[in-house]
Amino acid sequence: MMNNDGQASPQLKFEINDGAVTYNGERLTALPVNPKYGKIRDLYVASRELFWVPAAVDLSKDKYDWDNKLDNDEREYLSKLLAFFAASDKIVNINIEQNLAKAFQSMESGMIYRIQLAMEDVHNETYSNMINVIAPDIEDKNKLFNAIANVSSIRKKAEWCFKYINKSDNILENLIAFACVEGILFSSSFAGFYWARERKFLPGMVEANEYIARDEAMHTLNAVYHYELEKDNPENTPITHERIREIVAESVEAETEFVKECLPNKLINMNADEMIKHVHHVADNLLKMLGVEPLYGQATTPLVHIMEAINNLVIADFFSGRVSSYKKTTAKDIKTYKVLDVF
Repeated sequence: MMNNDGQASPQLKFEINDGAVTYNGERLTALPVNPKYGKIRDLYVASRELFWVPAAVDLSKDKYDWDNKLDNDEREYLSKLLAFFAASDKIVNINIEQNLAKAFQSMESGMIYRIQLAMEDVHNETYSNMINVIAPDIEDKNKLFNAIANVSSIRKKAEWCFKYINKSDNILENLIAFACVEGILFSSSFAGFYWARERKFLPGMVEANEYIARDEAMHTLNAVYHYELEKDNPENTPITHERIREIVAESVEAETEFVKECLPNKLINMNADEMIKHVHHVADNLLKMLGVEPLYGQATTPLVHIMEAINNLVIADFFSGRVSSYKKTTAKDIKTYKVLDVF
């Protein structure tokens, strides 16, 4: 066959592989699911069912609480958490676009990473809305939006992320690093807003935190599932358990510095020492999920008074507020999955 320029047209390579039509080796249909990627597919379905939008979070009461119910130390603390969150979700998306989506090209991987990109954009916009509430003054607003360049501990966390984004030659190290980003580097900030929930203020921000923590727990699980699938792939540079522990320890070091900068003073039911132990607990949880020996021996979190509120928070149906055990899906492995299993 000739094209309009008189040149031979390339032959289209449509084939049937494992029951699914492919074009030049790439599957074109979502079904049938490749059993190898069953857990990834289940996680995609869960993510799709739980997708939410920034406008669904009502922040109308938060400004009053911010001005009238918090003291200066509490406002400073939560401001730093929002300053970190302001750019963090975009950093995650940069890594997906530059590395993960290119490395893992099954239909199921593509679907989960595309919906994660959209979810991270929702988080980014939601944090911007939260900053607009607490910082109506343009100078204060810009200070928070630009904290990654001006706050040393936030900058250190970002630099650690980009170290692994730019190290694209070892995709397993990248997977582990970004499991740490969404599991460990977010952990103290999520706990901080659960503390606000315990204190019974900032209802809109607290609600948003619950949805975002739930989403990021799923994203951490996605990294773990991809590691399980790829760790023995001979095409990947192998990674030892000791190297995994080193990466986790690096992220804990960065998060510890951030905690100390955020909490120079004790707050009601909150202090840096307990938060650091909580970070250690989260790190040990992640290592356990990866099949690696723990580093810190922190089997439980000292922040029980804060975290017990989500101990039974199974991933929930956002719009109805009902607990969902995924009866609409085949997500057997995660139907009793709890946010606290990660955070």
